[in-house]
Amino acid sequence: MLLIEAMYFFLYLGKSPYQIAKKSPSTHPLGNIYGETPPKILKKIGEKTGLSKGKTYLELGSGRGKGVFFMREVFSAVSTGLDWVEPFIESSIGIKNFLRIEGVHFQVQDIFQTSLPKADVVYIYSTSLSDAEFLQLAKQLISFPKGAYVATVSEPLAYYSADWKVESRFKAAYPWGKADVFIQKKVE
Repeated sequence: MLLIEAMYFFLYLGKSPYQIAKKSPSTHPLGNIYGETPPKILKKIGEKTGLSKGKTYLELGSGRGKGVFFMREVFSAVSTGLDWVEPFIESSIGIKNFLRIEGVHFQVQDIFQTSLPKADVVYIYSTSLSDAEFLQLAKQLISFPKGAYVATVSEPLAYYSADWKVESRFKAAYPWGKADVFIQKKVE
């Protein structure tokens, strides 16, 4: 992880990820909201969902991709990140290719305009999602297999679909404030 962190440092030297996100085209009413989930929170999500080698992790709104690399490194899960900010995905792919990291994938995608790849564990920092977006996400995840997990922040997906049951909830400290993280399991 140290080498990946060094690459991010040099790739973004003199460039603000917040400004890159802000300048990128967006269809979201709030624009591109950027922030990175601390590794401590991702580790807890991985532990609570039983993420491990042979399983898959999907991060919706993966930003610069640090969380995707982290989940691959710590849990050995095949990890995928989707984000619509093209410069973030290009940088992540560049790091992946330069370091020849296997089991990590990145795609430029609007998560609401694409068919989501199936995964055992899905994470979305969902604080800025509207009710309509939560409902759409629930519809997109309906085809996920029974036993899959989704981690959402501030509000559970289970409010929008009976297919998901909250298994656990914990308080998490993000750089911008505290929030509840909901771990939900597909039951239907």
